[in-house]
Amino acid sequence: MIVLGIDPGVERIGFAVLSNSKHQSKNINYLHSGIIITAKNSKKEQRFLTIYNDIQKVVAKYRPNCLILEEIFYSKNVKTATSVAQAQGVIYLLAGQLNLPLYTLTPNSIKLAVTGYGNADKRAVQKMVTLQLAIPKKKRLDDEYDAIACAFSHLLIN
Repeated sequence: MIVLGIDPGVERIGFAVLSNSKHQSKNINYLHSGIIITAKNSKKEQRFLTIYNDIQKVVAKYRPNCLILEEIFYSKNVKTATSVAQAQGVIYLLAGQLNLPLYTLTPNSIKLAVTGYGNADKRAVQKMVTLQLAIPKKKRLDDEYDAIACAFSHLLIN
């Protein structure tokens, strides 16, 4: 099974492609991950088009069996939460058009699956992901690690 994990956003979208042959962490393989960055000075519709097109390219290249989307964490900033929800809608649309199952995971369920503690901080999640997966060494943003953890936790849980 190949899964595409996505940490949604508008400015930065993390994505990660992982695969497994069995339901054991030692059989989960890292294939690819990255960040989609949209131009701040672009109109919102152009930013969403960039997200759509770039995720579609990843899907075309890696042919995942499903998409795994991290749910929105409660935000005090309604404008930010609304924009992230709209970006999620773009991903739902793409999944629907490609007839790909889409699953969502809460941040706490991802933390629990990866670290064993639902309130773990980002550094603990990153450390556990790097300990359990053979990920090439490079500097990564939190969004990319979040997408890796999202895909990883789906493969652990299912």
